[in-house]
Amino acid sequence: MAARFKNPTFSLSADATDKLEEYPSKNNMSTVNLTIPEAMQLHTKTIEKENLYREMKEASKDPLFLEESKEIMDAFTVSDDEVSGRIPQW
Repeated sequence: MAARFKNPTFSLSADATDKLEEYPSKNNMSTVNLTIPEAMQLHTKTIEKENLYREMKEASKDPLFLEESKEIMDAFTVSDDEVSGRIPQW
């Protein structure tokens, strides 16, 4: 599937823009046009990780979630033991 693009409009301080324009010439990063989307992707990943951490922290207090997790782990005990070498070869 081809990527969809949008062209948002936003403003940056003159200092930030000047710094961004300096970096490519010093080989520290891509062009400004590539740097902004890269930075936004990194920031978005950080937010997603923080959200996942918060959700998992909440789930760790949910008795139903914990019980279901234990049932799933128990169901895979034999497979886990076999793969880890805790079951002798026959």
